[in-house]
Amino acid sequence: MIIEKSEIAKELKKVKSLTPSNKTDEVNGVLFKDNMLVANNFEMTATAKLPVDTDEAFVIPMKAIELIENSPSGKIEITEKNNRLCVKSKCGKSTFATFGIDKFPPCDIADLSEQIAAFAYDGETVADAISKVLYACGVNAARPVMNGILLQSNGETLDIVACDGYRLAWNQIPYTGNIKAVIPKGTIQKILSFGLNGSIKLYAIDNKKAAFKTEKYTLYTQLLEGDYINFTTFFKEDGYNTKATVKRTELLESVARSVICANEKYATKMILESTEDGKLSVSLKNEIADFRETITVYNDFNASVKSAFNPRYLIECLKASDEDNIDILYKNSEKGIILLDGELKQLVLPMRM
Repeated sequence: MIIEKSEIAKELKKVKSLTPSNKTDEVNGVLFKDNMLVANNFEMTATAKLPVDTDEAFVIPMKAIELIENSPSGKIEITEKNNRLCVKSKCGKSTFATFGIDKFPPCDIADLSEQIAAFAYDGETVADAISKVLYACGVNAARPVMNGILLQSNGETLDIVACDGYRLAWNQIPYTGNIKAVIPKGTIQKILSFGLNGSIKLYAIDNKKAAFKTEKYTLYTQLLEGDYINFTTFFKEDGYNTKATVKRTELLESVARSVICANEKYATKMILESTEDGKLSVSLKNEIADFRETITVYNDFNASVKSAFNPRYLIECLKASDEDNIDILYKNSEKGIILLDGELKQLVLPMRM
């Protein structure tokens, strides 16, 4: 195979993280076959097309990958013979021990050419929508299904949901198809790292497996099984009679400053509270600091609000939004707050006062 260094190095960088971490360099690497790179960590399999046309097939070991990434620009020739991989650049050539493709970890790669995609959308739009909820995806040993992103369509909109038990984030984009799948967080992070230019499609291989496909990349993954939380019930606005419209960046910056005053030895607790002059205050008090700032409220606001939060959780919610203004809905100190930003809805549960 002869290829520009920049073209193969870029794709190796994107897929090599899926190589099994418990393997030694001598028996680990990225497969090149059918003019594409293949990496597999037994949970996901990723493929990346290369601009070549050859019948060659071999495994590129990790040390060879490192050399390729650090080679000078220009053409690189990669060949294999008798389990020795030769990498030749304009500076010289090096050989590495490798192993036959028959010893490469089995890859559950399905032929998608005849299948109809369960979901197809503009990649950049999907990436932006998913990125806004990804922070709320949890790690829950008791309920593994909650360790992923829910994609669910009712025929009009696509719900994109994540929940870690402390935060719940629900985003929506228009979509007329029907789909329901819980995608592992690691899969979502990996597909986002590829850069979703153009269209992205999701294929249901069976009830337990699926594949994301773009023009250049395909990522095969297991689906998470089980009943996802009934997220819509948490956003019912019954009883949430208090609304405060604030500048998102103003609140974000104030909460971030409160963290500076936190004491890492103890659980950090920030208080969000209404003031007598119709504003909101952000305060944090401990034995080393007493922080207090006020935030302007831009709607008719004359209500009693007082609730405690982990400020870092609130910061992640505010960073997920990209709107200038955000609506805060409040019910009582036990129910937390709902943050509304167009199609993005977020819930932050409180701490004990």
